[in-house]
Amino acid sequence: MIKAFQNEIVFLTKRLIIRRISPKDFEYFHEMQSDAEVMKYAGGKPLNLSQNKLSFNKVTEAYLEENNTFWVWVIEDLKNKFLGTVALILDKENNWEIGYRLMKKYWGFGYATEVVEGLVHLANSEDTIHNLIAYADLRNPASQSVLNKNGFVNLGIKYNDIEDCEDYIYSINTAN
Repeated sequence: MIKAFQNEIVFLTKRLIIRRISPKDFEYFHEMQSDAEVMKYAGGKPLNLSQNKLSFNKVTEAYLEENNTFWVWVIEDLKNKFLGTVALILDKENNWEIGYRLMKKYWGFGYATEVVEGLVHLANSEDTIHNLIAYADLRNPASQSVLNKNGFVNLGIKYNDIEDCEDYIYSINTAN
């Protein structure tokens, strides 16, 4: 298990605190996950209250697993305002996949670019993470831009059968 991932505050950026999710975050998590525009490129549809409770519980319970490979953290500003979430998940092919969601009212302020930059920096500091991957819906130029700005390389298109869409797959080497 990666020690830094267990900390209450996982990492900081110039304007952001990335920390463990806690029960006090559920109201904001639910607001974000039930917004159709936020979820358009992240699962395709908004989630209802019971779906969000299940999702939230899965995230918080994963913290308790000894060999957890499913990390979702809160993105908040320096005034402790919930902005969204960022994830780092070990997939079936042993790739560390990143993902992020921001509440719509925080789009366009550079927070996604900043949090991905911080996540890449964190991965660079860990000997066990040699590569990060990310998927961006072909219809989502904002996420494509975030990944490009952070040095990710577009490896091509992959069909996403779960969300019934085509995604660009991106990668960045984080080996020291």
